[in-house]
Amino acid sequence: MKVKATLRFRGREMAHTEVGKEVMDKFLEQLAPWGHPDFPPKLVGKAINVMISPLPKNKRAKNPKEASEPEAVAPAKAAGKASSNGKPEPVRVATDAASQGASFGQSPFSGLSVPTQG
Repeated sequence: MKVKATLRFRGREMAHTEVGKEVMDKFLEQLAPWGHPDFPPKLVGKAINVMISPLPKNKRAKNPKEASEPEAVAPAKAAGKASSNGKPEPVRVATDAASQGASFGQSPFSGLSVPTQG
């Protein structure tokens, strides 16, 4: 499956198409382990276009999301919280005000300070 990547310029950005070319080249460089461009990026009207083809499966780099998934699943299995059908039990969190207390100590925003105006 081929993919078309497009970088569009608006207004005065057309005066600096070289910056857009650098951005597209950097993108293609970072994409190299998974695919290659069919042709060099071309400026067509107000956009730089390039078609990208994937590498064959045996030459592609591994998916970084799939590599990190087993590590995230491992702690849940180590805790031993699996039901009889083998699926992990959902985590239940109390959301009523009485269980949280008045200070909201469990809030991720509790450590933030409010800036004063003056």
